[in-house]
Amino acid sequence: PGITLNSIGLNLDTLLAYRHISRSAAAFSQLTWKPAGLDNRLSVTGGIRYTEDKKHLIQSSPTPPAPRELTRKFTRLNWLANISYQWTDDIMTYARASTGYKAGGFNARAADNNGFNPEDIISYEIGIKSELFDRRVRFNAAAFHAIYDDLQVQQFLAGTNGAASTTVNAAKATYTGIEAEILAQVFDGFTVDASIGYTDRK
Repeated sequence: PGITLNSIGLNLDTLLAYRHISRSAAAFSQLTWKPAGLDNRLSVTGGIRYTEDKKHLIQSSPTPPAPRELTRKFTRLNWLANISYQWTDDIMTYARASTGYKAGGFNARAADNNGFNPEDIISYEIGIKSELFDRRVRFNAAAFHAIYDDLQVQQFLAGTNGAASTTVNAAKATYTGIEAEILAQVFDGFTVDASIGYTDRK
């Protein structure tokens, strides 16, 4: 007698057919000033950057919320300010503040037609760069503090068992930390190096 096996198949794949087009253009300028009165040891630098991003989502999936065609445009003017002082030919310290941004866009798995907004950051940093003992020892260190606004976070949608997700803008996040590295040439052909970093994220 023959044996007949009956089976039931369940397709767990979600059809997700889409095309995502991103275009980005930017213009930037930077200027450094060294006052002659300080023997050109002080440097003051300023810079600006204008960015324009366009995001276009074309979705043809038969599952909701498709089909749809969405377009958004984002622009930002960011800046940088840096001051450094060359104490000797081998030791330099600096302080810097700058801003940046990550464009918003669309998540093809999300039903929200408005998409998500850009993410912005302002960052502060102070540090030292040095080469000592006839350039046989290099020591660099920095401390930084960064503040994110509208942080982009990806979340799974409730009730979808992980099959659908969305990208949302959280309120704020901060990153504070230090970094340091040292490299020493003990003798010709033999070099040792070490580095350490610590970051406190909130």
